[in-house]
Amino acid sequence: MVQLGVCQIASGAGYWAGRSVQEPAGAVQNPDHQANVQESAEEQAERVAAERFFDLLKKRPRQGTALDKVYGYHVGRGTLDAFSGQLEVDATEQNDGNLWMIPGMVQMQRGQDAEAAQRLERAEKLLPAEPLASHYLGRTLV
Repeated sequence: MVQLGVCQIASGAGYWAGRSVQEPAGAVQNPDHQANVQESAEEQAERVAAERFFDLLKKRPRQGTALDKVYGYHVGRGTLDAFSGQLEVDATEQNDGNLWMIPGMVQMQRGQDAEAAQRLERAEKLLPAEPLASHYLGRTLV
């Protein structure tokens, strides 16, 4: 469920901070304001794209394009810590190994192998048939 204004996603309301631009009735527009409206539309398009990549990442947590796009989106907005923290809360509440893999891979991308290993160990325990959880964990331990 996506709602303009504050973005809400049924599968992760805390991950995205969207906003909409609404013009008051009878507002006089100046050229500088037009640039801000266009920028907001670009930000919205970037957010929607990042949400779609995140949906893919939740289904199949793998390093690659989806992780890079979601990571880049949050790094560019300074929300990576909040994003990762919310993922950990959700992974704990849902006891979901796929969700645990994502903050583990984020920490790997940041070069924080000790933190990545903690998250990937939880993912490995919850996903014993998923070889990538073990593979990524092994990479953080070398």
